[in-house]
Amino acid sequence: MSKEKVIRKISLSSLGLKGLVIEGTQEIIKDNKVYPNNTFKDGLKNPIHLDLENHIQELRYHVLDVCGLITESTNKNDRMALMSNTDIVSFEFGFGEEQFFKIKATNRVFDDKFQTITTPKVESTDNYEFFDTVMNIIKSILEEVDQYTKGLKKISDEELVINYIRRGKGGGITMDELNEMTTEEKMEYCTTFIEKQGGFVLINDDVEVEEVEEEPEVKEQLTFEEISEVKPLKEKVALPR
Repeated sequence: MSKEKVIRKISLSSLGLKGLVIEGTQEIIKDNKVYPNNTFKDGLKNPIHLDLENHIQELRYHVLDVCGLITESTNKNDRMALMSNTDIVSFEFGFGEEQFFKIKATNRVFDDKFQTITTPKVESTDNYEFFDTVMNIIKSILEEVDQYTKGLKKISDEELVINYIRRGKGGGITMDELNEMTTEEKMEYCTTFIEKQGGFVLINDDVEVEEVEEEPEVKEQLTFEEISEVKPLKEKVALPR
């Protein structure tokens, strides 16, 4: 008999294009004995949907902020450039009495060279200004992950193509060019693009364990919506333990 899994770490495979690796603990009861700290590691290969990706992207500011790459004197344009060149690799967290977060990311230094940046284990007692903001972002991510793992929210053809375009892998097309297309043109482009990817499987309910990729593959310049301020998210009703 097993109780609900408690997620403690989420890693992105190929920046989410190849899914997530989810790790944590689970209490198992066997032969009338309780084993409270069993670990699990699940690999899900479905590409993540945009709502999930967008919440994960919200962590970029905070990894840069905690690591000192963004300061009060960083102007808006420099902040946006730093964020657009940053990708979240993984993040660990805890709630309840042991509230903390730890975020790992890569930041582009030159065209084809990256540095790995990792925050220390940031706890509530460290008095980080945006600690509650980060924890609320993670709660929102977990709600999307729950939908993702249950197959209730699946990426559409257009969302998948948008994910590739954002990473400079959309066959030379930009987001502006995609947005200018008619609905029919978008459908045709998305279908053709996915076929060129070898018939990319969008829906796959199989769950299997895979190794976490230490570093994401090199990508071209990203294009993201302009973010001018970091605002705390509203508290959710159903909170993870």
